[in-house]
Amino acid sequence: MAALPDTSTRLNLAGIWSESDLRARLEAQAGWARVNDLGVLDRKGVAQVLAQSKIGLVTLFPTPNYVDALPIKLFEYMAAGMPVIASDFPVWREIVDDAGCGVLVDPQDPQAIAAAINSLMADEDRMRQLGEAGKQAVLQKYSWAAEGRKLVDLYAQLS
Repeated sequence: MAALPDTSTRLNLAGIWSESDLRARLEAQAGWARVNDLGVLDRKGVAQVLAQSKIGLVTLFPTPNYVDALPIKLFEYMAAGMPVIASDFPVWREIVDDAGCGVLVDPQDPQAIAAAINSLMADEDRMRQLGEAGKQAVLQKYSWAAEGRKLVDLYAQLS
């Protein structure tokens, strides 16, 4: 949120508010004027927002719940062919670097997030390349079909 005033972009925000006072606290920040608060969306609505968005932002703070997590949103953005801007955590770095699908930032540095947004938005070709790389990584490595192939191969080795 704090990065938004330093960009010319809008943030599409969907979902429920996990803390009752969080929305009120965010509305008081300058960046709130650049937020499209879409509320809870069905699958069709999520697909429409992903199709209209240009960058997937997954900048969670380094709490124990997130540092070693595999956030579904990261893979959803990749599958949608969007470049990602993600927190620079070791597990996430391995995924983003391996796929070549985005930019890693310190999630507690609004200027770094804004710089990543501005850099990507200024380079449509780079955004397209990163987005396509992420999509291919999901299809080839980070999908149920790819995991199924690994499981079948493992069973074949065991027999």
